[in-house]
Amino acid sequence: MAERQRNPDGIDAHIPYLLVDPVIVVRTERPYTGEVPTIFVGFVHEEFYQQYYTDRQWQNDAERIGRLFRFDVNNNTFHFKIKTGNQAEEIDYELLRTQTDEAIQMINRARTKKLRIIGLGFGWSNAIPEALESLIRAWNMPLNEKEIQLVAVGDSKYAHYLKFCQSICLKQLCNQVQYYNTMDYKENGCLRSDIGRILQDHSPSGAATPTSP
Repeated sequence: MAERQRNPDGIDAHIPYLLVDPVIVVRTERPYTGEVPTIFVGFVHEEFYQQYYTDRQWQNDAERIGRLFRFDVNNNTFHFKIKTGNQAEEIDYELLRTQTDEAIQMINRARTKKLRIIGLGFGWSNAIPEALESLIRAWNMPLNEKEIQLVAVGDSKYAHYLKFCQSICLKQLCNQVQYYNTMDYKENGCLRSDIGRILQDHSPSGAATPTSP
């Protein structure tokens, strides 16, 4: 093992000693469209939120994404609505486990090599990546054949969905992930001209495809 070199100033950056596990390869490509088993996931909030996200808003956004990616939102889809209780942080985990099991059954019945995941609504919780990772692990398909398209209807300022893509690639849970963030594109579908600033403030642009070597 290489000997660790101490910084004389006493401040050391975190740098591993060895290169062992895979890295992420990033490239751009055309997003695939059409009928692919699709999971919608996100929070539906009650009115105690100053900015709440209703079932009606959910359905409207789902239909718009369906038109963009050319698929029927009522066919071969599962809606993973995480509804909060009387406090914003309250989540019905029993219902979430039931929904996860139902979504796994839908995917495995389809015997698909591609899966589309769409993040809707406001807010984030560790419950989202935990449920999605369980679903991907239970997807009955060889790891090197699994392809995921993740569409974020506006990622958070912490790029939670992008980091989830990074996580499942580094854990080698699938072969590749397409990431598309709606906020990176203008209404006409073209990349925004201020994308450089967006990259700094939020997250890398959509259609970037991290792959597991």
